[in-house]
Amino acid sequence: MTPFAWDTAVTMGEECSNIFDIAKHYRITAGYTFVVHDHYGNMGTLHICNHSHDAEMFNHLIVKNRANLQMQLLDTHERYVAHFGAAGFLFARDLRNPLSERENEVLHWASIGKTYEEIAVILNISERTVKFHMRNVVSKLKAVNAKHAIKKASDMHLLVETPA
Repeated sequence: MTPFAWDTAVTMGEECSNIFDIAKHYRITAGYTFVVHDHYGNMGTLHICNHSHDAEMFNHLIVKNRANLQMQLLDTHERYVAHFGAAGFLFARDLRNPLSERENEVLHWASIGKTYEEIAVILNISERTVKFHMRNVVSKLKAVNAKHAIKKASDMHLLVETPA
């Protein structure tokens, strides 16, 4: 997504008009937003508000420094993810990892090549229960099948070496 300018005159639906009403309270009426989406599904934004009365000068400065501002956002986002993402603090657990503890365990054992029968023995549950959890994993990760779910979980850094 490319950076975009905004002001309180922008019409984005009822939900957004409330945001602009709140912003007006703090005398924030115009600005620019820079956005980054990474391959982990994270999003970062940089908002620059125009408090000056010279909108033309503000726009000129933004356009002139647009590449530097976008790079600053990318660099900051990369550092944040490197620092907090690996430790699992980037997002709340339910947003970052939608799987339950048991689903994570089943996914872990399946990802290292264990059969459903072996997983059942390891976790002391029935094979039917293993399949139930794996179906939930596939559904929650919007995957086609278990192998696809394992690949998506790996891409999302949801797989852990030792399950919780």
